[in-house]
Amino acid sequence: MQVESGGEVIGLSAEAKATFDTLGQQVVDRWVAESTKSGFDGAALVAAARASIAKYSK
Repeated sequence: MQVESGGEVIGLSAEAKATFDTLGQQVVDRWVAESTKSGFDGAALVAAARASIAKYSK
């Protein structure tokens, strides 16, 4: 879609993607811990969000 509208798509190297994924997971883990302390099921919310992303990203 970006390319069709004149945008540029820049890919990450495998190393950069791995770093990004690791740092992103740390943020998710911290959010799950904080939301769980607040009385929410943080892990279930993340799982539901990831399921929705997978479903609608096809």
